[in-house]
Amino acid sequence: MVRETELEEPGTARAGCEWSQRRRCFGGLCWRRGGPRQASKRFGVDYESWEWDGLPADWAGRRVRGWDGYPSRVDVAWDYQCLAGDTPERWVDMVAPHARSCGLTLGGTGQGDVWTRYVGAPESSRRIRVYRKDLRDEGWLFQFGSTLRVELVMRHEVAKAWWKVFDRDEVEGMRVAAGHINEMVGLPVQAEWSEVPRPGVEPVVDAAQMVFEFLKQNEVMLIVCDTLGINLGQLANERHSSLKRRESECRLRQRLAVLGEVPSSEVVECVRAMIRKG
Repeated sequence: MVRETELEEPGTARAGCEWSQRRRCFGGLCWRRGGPRQASKRFGVDYESWEWDGLPADWAGRRVRGWDGYPSRVDVAWDYQCLAGDTPERWVDMVAPHARSCGLTLGGTGQGDVWTRYVGAPESSRRIRVYRKDLRDEGWLFQFGSTLRVELVMRHEVAKAWWKVFDRDEVEGMRVAAGHINEMVGLPVQAEWSEVPRPGVEPVVDAAQMVFEFLKQNEVMLIVCDTLGINLGQLANERHSSLKRRESECRLRQRLAVLGEVPSSEVVECVRAMIRKG
C-alpha cells in the first residue's frame, strides 16, 4: 500500500502508535500509523494501522481484499435519492418500534436543518447513522441531488466477522451488511440481504446450531413424516420451485452458504453433541 500512496506530511505520535503519516491516495487522503505500543495476538508488534475515510475508503476496501489483516472498524453506506422533506428523523421514527424492541437506543446530533440520527449506542459494536448527505456537502447536492444516506458502522469482532465474508465475496459482504440493518431495524436497505454471521463462532458450530434449532421446533412432525414415508425434502423442493420468490432464493443461498462450509458428517456429530447436552 505504501507504493500506491504518496507522503503528504509527517504526523506525530498517535494513540497506540509511535509515529504517523498523512498520505495521498486514490480519491483523497489517508492515515498510516506504525510503531505500535501494544502487541497484537496475531502479529505481535510487526504491523501497521491504516485508516481511510470517504471515497478513498471505498477504493481501499476493494484493494486490500485478500491481504493478511483485519479491520477494527468498517462503515458501509447506502444512498437514496429523496425529496426535500425526507429527513433522518422520519426514517428513524419509522423504524423506532422495531429498534426499541431489540433493546437499541435512539439518538441524534446536529443543529438547524442538518442532523444525524443514530440507532444503537456510541460504544456498541454496530450502529446505524442516518443523515442527508446533500445538506452536508454542496458539491454532492450539485452532482447527485437530494440524498438520504443510511450508514452501518461495525467495530471490533463484528467488523472482523463481516470482513471474512467481504474478503471472500464482495457481493455477499454487502448482503450481510444489509442483514445487519434488517436485524436492527426490520427494514431492508437493498433487494437482497443475508443473515448475520455470529462473531467468534466456528463454522461447524454455526451450521449445527441452525439445524438443531430447526429440529427443536419441528421434531414431532419430522418423526411423523419419516414414519409414514413422506419425503419432506422432495416436497420442499417442489414448493420452492413453484414460488420463485426473490426472498425465498435469498434465504436458500444463506442456508447453503452456512451449511456448505463444513462436511455434513461434522454437522451431524455436532448436532448430536447438542442433543446430548439437552
